[in-house]
Amino acid sequence: MLKQHRLLFFVCLFGFSGTALAFNTQNPRWEAPQHEMHKQHKPYRPLHAPPESLPPRPNAGRHASGVLAPRALASVATIIVVGVLAEWVAWTTGLSSTLLLFAAGLLAGPALGWLLPDRLFGNLLVPAIALGTAVLLFRAGLSLQLRSLRLPGPFLSPTLLAVWALAAGLAALILRDSAPTALTLAAIVVMTLPPVLFSLRQDPDDGTKHSGYDAPALECAGAFLAIVVFEAVLGGGGRAAAAPALRGMGSGLLAGCLGGWLAARLTSQLLQSPAVPANFQAPLTYAVLIAAFTLASFAAEESGLLTAVVMGGCLARNERNDITNLRRSVSGTSLLLAPVLLLVVAARLHGSDIMLAGIPALLFAAAVGGLLRPAGVLLSTATLQLSWRDRGWLTVMSPNGVAAAALATILGLRLWEIGYGDAAAMPVAVILVLVLAHSVAAVAALLTRERETATATAATSSSDTART
Repeated sequence: MLKQHRLLFFVCLFGFSGTALAFNTQNPRWEAPQHEMHKQHKPYRPLHAPPESLPPRPNAGRHASGVLAPRALASVATIIVVGVLAEWVAWTTGLSSTLLLFAAGLLAGPALGWLLPDRLFGNLLVPAIALGTAVLLFRAGLSLQLRSLRLPGPFLSPTLLAVWALAAGLAALILRDSAPTALTLAAIVVMTLPPVLFSLRQDPDDGTKHSGYDAPALECAGAFLAIVVFEAVLGGGGRAAAAPALRGMGSGLLAGCLGGWLAARLTSQLLQSPAVPANFQAPLTYAVLIAAFTLASFAAEESGLLTAVVMGGCLARNERNDITNLRRSVSGTSLLLAPVLLLVVAARLHGSDIMLAGIPALLFAAAVGGLLRPAGVLLSTATLQLSWRDRGWLTVMSPNGVAAAALATILGLRLWEIGYGDAAAMPVAVILVLVLAHSVAAVAALLTRERETATATAATSSSDTART
């Protein structure tokens, strides 16, 4: 009995000593420097004390707090408000939201220096852009019409591969890019081209022409190619070694595809479970997406973006999933996320990057708009009986390009970090391609609107003349 009491006493004493040591370590009241005889007092900080109960710091100004600094809060609010307003103005006036957002970002960032995303977000900037890009690519995969697809997939389109090779040749010739940078840039440029690059075919029953794929499929295909090239370059360690490059490509594909498939299976079980109400389906899907994106990125860098594409495509292909509400929720999230990403990507450009790109980037954008787009449309519609006017309209079609601009920022920065200095101009080149494409589309839409107005006015005047 006495031995048990002694043992209990020593256990309590050891536990109390350990607790006191941990408490004093987490809450030091003072610290004594080695060569000073006096004690330097610190304010007492309990473990769970609210911030307002702590004593004020000496010499702390009004704007010294970095948690909710007024300038940082104003910058974040400006990004969100300007992005949403630009989308609304574009919807009401028929203008291009991409042009408005790029103009606002370039004006607030490189031109005036009001918005500095690198200083505002710090080390969280690139992970935040990558996560936002994953959500956009997940939405693109979720929008795919894969249930009636008979081909192995959109990535095996000969037209797509031919256009990708042509874009890589233009990048190597005009921008003097290395092979990895040129191939990655070409894959991202594919995401900005007309969606008709996929199989535009003619229905034998009624003769109508329709496309088996659309803009989301083009975004998924370009992102797939860009990530595969990046994984090969990363596996090779920046050297032209075939075996390490193939190993890197294989690990990236395995991590991305397997992670996306497993995430889609888990999400399907959650969507079909009666224990998950309808209003919790979207939050749980986002949670699974973020977890899968993170785990795949740990397994192979940037393969989380491929995971998002595969997860969305697998969910869209499964006929047992009712994803109508999920698509509506993801579309609403993307409507807020896309303008924010465009503003941040445009505002983080530096004057040195723009000067480094210079005239070659402008020439590359002009070559993409004047050569690559018509060539892709001609290759896609070679077997169809289309007028040149219809082919011209297909040439000026362009997706919004948010995912392309964000992906160029992420992969360009990573390629620059591993030794490819020419990749620093990749975001500038992609932004110029998008600006030129949307400018041409806006001019074409304006001319068409004026022609329709003139035609309607002439018809009205002729009818009035006939009545009189």
